[in-house]
Amino acid sequence: MTILHNASEAEMVLAFLQEEMESCRFREEMFSALKECNVTEELIVHGDVMNATENALREKVLGKYRGYPDREIFKNYPAKIEWKRVRFEAEDLDRLRYISYSYWDELSKGTSKPSDAAKTVNDGVEIFGVSNQYFLDGRDALAQGKHFPPIIVLTDGNGPLVLIEGHCRATCYALVPECFVDSEAYAGFCTTEEMLKFNPCMVK
Repeated sequence: MTILHNASEAEMVLAFLQEEMESCRFREEMFSALKECNVTEELIVHGDVMNATENALREKVLGKYRGYPDREIFKNYPAKIEWKRVRFEAEDLDRLRYISYSYWDELSKGTSKPSDAAKTVNDGVEIFGVSNQYFLDGRDALAQGKHFPPIIVLTDGNGPLVLIEGHCRATCYALVPECFVDSEAYAGFCTTEEMLKFNPCMVK
């Protein structure tokens, strides 16, 4: 993994929201949160991370439907994180880990590795009756030259790269590993202790 430049929490939050705006699963919840906060999608589509007021509003929106910064997937989220924009190398694919969630646990056969989940998809096994078509479409898009937006991970710098956002895209990369090389991400660096608190089973 090569560090390209420093990033910020505000950049991570904006990237997270921009990607979930395209999510069939979370788009509706996001727009409900925008409405509750009395703001429009312009806050995300044309977000300015140098604007403190906008940053605070985006954090509020993310908190409304995803629990940021201390509930749901952000439970035990580290208090101190150094964010970097990074470029992945081939060996980083095996370092990726899903967060602990029943669907991803089953898809990866308990390893939390997208590389193992790809085997499940290739075997034609569907978890909880959920279609694998999204992964297959993503695989084909990558093979045809499509570039995915950055995923978001947390790491202590030496151990696994725990996915905060981009689980589906990471699975697609695992189906065509050659397309993973030189892809980019926002990587949040924190201590091993904070990683263990955030997701104990991931630091291995």
